[in-house]
Formats: sequence, C-alpha cells, structure tokens
Amino acid sequence: MDKNTDQGKERNTARNAETDRDLQPEQAAAAADTALRPLLHLLYCALHGTVPSREILDSCREEEIFRLAQKNGVAALAGTAMMRLQKSGAGSAGGSENSGDSDGSAGGTGSQEISVKWLQAVQKALRRSAMFGAERERLLAMFEERGIWYMPLKGVLLQDLYPLPGAREMSDNDILFDGSRREEVRALMRAEGYTLKVENAGGVDAWYKEPLYNFELHVQPLDRACLGDHPDYYDDLGDRVVPADETSGKKWERRFRQEDFYIHFILHSFKHFSASGTGLRMLTDEYLLVTRGIDRSFRWAYVEEELAKLDAADYERDFRALALKLFSEESLGEAAEAAGRDPAEASGGGPAGNAGSAHVDPEGFDEQEQALLEEFSAQGIYGNQKNRILHRYQKMSEGQPGGRFLRFRYYLGRIFPPLDYMKRAFPILEKHVWLLPAMWVWRCIRTVLFYRKRIAGEMRMAKELEQDIKEQTGQEEQEMREARGQGRKGDQA
Repeated sequence: MDKNTDQGKERNTARNAETDRDLQPEQAAAAADTALRPLLHLLYCALHGTVPSREILDSCREEEIFRLAQKNGVAALAGTAMMRLQKSGAGSAGGSENSGDSDGSAGGTGSQEISVKWLQAVQKALRRSAMFGAERERLLAMFEERGIWYMPLKGVLLQDLYPLPGAREMSDNDILFDGSRREEVRALMRAEGYTLKVENAGGVDAWYKEPLYNFELHVQPLDRACLGDHPDYYDDLGDRVVPADETSGKKWERRFRQEDFYIHFILHSFKHFSASGTGLRMLTDEYLLVTRGIDRSFRWAYVEEELAKLDAADYERDFRALALKLFSEESLGEAAEAAGRDPAEASGGGPAGNAGSAHVDPEGFDEQEQALLEEFSAQGIYGNQKNRILHRYQKMSEGQPGGRFLRFRYYLGRIFPPLDYMKRAFPILEKHVWLLPAMWVWRCIRTVLFYRKRIAGEMRMAKELEQDIKEQTGQEEQEMREARGQGRKGDQA
C-alpha cells in the first residue's frame, strides 16, 4: 500500500466499503440513487432545525438512507434530523407497518432497529467529539508551555459551525505546527503514549493512541505534490497566518485569515475530489463555511485570484454553487447577500434565483449539477480505489486516444513510484538518494508480505477498468467511422 497522507484514512475507507458488503455493485448503486434525495432532505433539515417530511423519507427504505449517510460521513448530522422527527410525534421514517421483516428484504429491517442506529451514530459522534476535544486541549496546552506555535486545521474549526457539537464526524484532528520543533514534538507525543503510524508523509506525521485518538501533525498545510505548478505556495505563510484571539489566552495559537482558511479548505477538497472522490460532508462544510463562517469583509476577489493560480477556481465555483443550491434556506441571491457577496456570483456566475432547498429534487438539476452531485455522493467521504485508478488511467491516456498499455504502465508506476513520492514514504532518501533502488525493492517485499489481498483486488479492478475503457473507445471509434461513412455518402449524393 502506498504510504501517503491519506493512508491513515484507509481504515475509514474500508469501513465505508463494509456498509455495502451485502450488496452487489449494481444493487449498491441503485440503492444509493434512491436514497440520495431523502438523505439530502435530512441534511437540509438538520442544518436548519426543521422536521423532516415523512413523505420524502418514505420514498426509500430507512436502512438504505442510513447506509448512504454512513458512507458519506454524515450519519450523525442526518441522525439529528431523525431524532427531531421522532420527537415531533411523526415516528420513524419507513413506518412500522412495512418494516417487520428481519431479513433486510424490501420493507426494511424494522424501523425501531434503524432508529436506534441513528441515535447511536449521534451519541458516538458526540462522545468522540468530547473525548477528542479534551485530548486536543491537553496536548496543545503542552505546546503552549514549550512555546511551540500551532494552528488547528480543517474539521477542528469547521465543527464549530454545525448546529450540534459532534454533528460533524471526524476520524482525526489536524494540527499545523512549527516544523523546526518537529523532533521535540515527536518526543512529546511518544511520552504521551502515542505511536507514530505514518512518518513525514507529505509533511504529516500521523499519531495514534487507544482508544480512538488520531492526530495528524503537519509541518506544512498541504502536500507540495497537490499544489501543481506552485509547490512552494505554502513555503512562506507570511501574512496568511495571524495570532489567535488574544482573549483566548493562547499565546502560541495561530489561525489562517478567513480568506486563506477558505482557500486551504478548497484545495484540500479539490485534492480529494481529483484523486479519488469525496463525500457529501464536503458539501455541508462548504455551505456552512460560506453562509455562517465568513463575515462581510471577506475578500472574494483575493480568493478567486489565488485559486486561479492553483487551477482550482472553476472547481470552487461549481462546488459552492452546488452546496448553496442544495442547502440554502433562502434563494441563492439572499444566501449570497448574507455572505456579503454579489448575488449574481452565488451560482458561480449563473443566475441567482431558484427557491430554497427544502424541496430540491436532484433529478431536477441540470446535467452538470447532476454529474457533480453524483461524483460527491457515490464515492464516500474518502473516495475509493476504483476512482483513484480511473483518475490515473485518464491522466496516463491524455493525448492518446484510448491509451496504450494502460494497465502495464499503471503497474509500472505503482512498482516504481517517482522520487518525490518515495522521499515522502521513506525520509531516509532525503539524505541518501542512492538508496532509491533498495527502497523500491523493500517496498515491493513489504507489499507482498502484508498487503497481498489488497494488491489482488487492485489488480482485478485495474484489469476491469482497462477493459471498460477499451470497449468505450472502440464504441466511440465505431461511431466516428459510421459518421464519416455517412458524410461521404452525403458528399457523393
């Protein structure tokens, strides 16, 4: 297995896969399509504190909605809406009359059992949030004592925008800190009982301690490999970072300026989206960040200029427009004004109309919006291996219709990754680059010894995808030949 920044999340990806373990791929895809609208409705209600509609929820088995919510890392958030439904006296979605089957066939596994799952998801998230929060404050107090500057990233701050503590599920906490003190911090973490699971992967050390504490400690905000033509973008943080609120009493805590926090969030989202896919939780993050997490002084022109340099401006516009369309309580124009924006910009430059999302039906979206929504919802919160392979195939076949020897080239790249990647996986190469051939060999041996089942699955998937691409390319070439033939007949006539 590749040892990169996202590998600490492989366990979560595996757990996502378990939610589909009883379904064939075609069945899982159909169930997800059916569950998408009711899940989006639940998320809307959770974000706005309203009671869900039984009519919308009854369009799908409750278990399928829960399965999709769990896969996308929003089961706790959706669960808060389900709890509100129960408290309203309307009962659990799916009804009890049609839910008596215990075998999981049509009709559900029983509304009472599924309702317990929603409650358990909320309780688990609340418990994890409380435990993580206490442990994080304890560790950061040690940073304060030692005079080590630090800065919470991503979900650590985004969770405060959600309507209920713990409603935003997190598998780890991300903290940026003074890289010149890395060895001191490593000694501190080991002294506190943590095990270093991933070392210096894209500027991140991943630490774990029982029963559930995962901390990713960064010496750079984002892997340089994710910054395209500007790998040095975060080398000098400069005035992007400011001291935290003085009233907090935390002398060494730092924060991104609101514009740079947003840029970092978008780049992180874009990284996942481009590599392997991402989930619906990114969309709820985006909606809350744009409508509740920024003030009227927010400099959109600066954000757009910076993202344009990093080739992420188009993604941000589409991403923001979709999030606002799904979850805005008001029209898009009103949501934009609340965020201190020109209403005409709310939909990425398109019209700012459309009613709020209480009754938005994804089937009514245009083709581009539908495709983007499916891309987010289908892959789960950490994406999947199939999508990663497909993205690599697409990149390898650029400029080569259909691509040649795709699978062979894919295997070659997996066996002999480039030097930059190997340096992140094996830090010893930073000083001893001559060891690269030996590290390639060791990486292969380690993979065969410990990850044979995963490699077999990856090889099978790579073969299937290559065949799909060949069939699609063959079909396109056949259609082009037929079109040319029709054109010649027309000319002769």
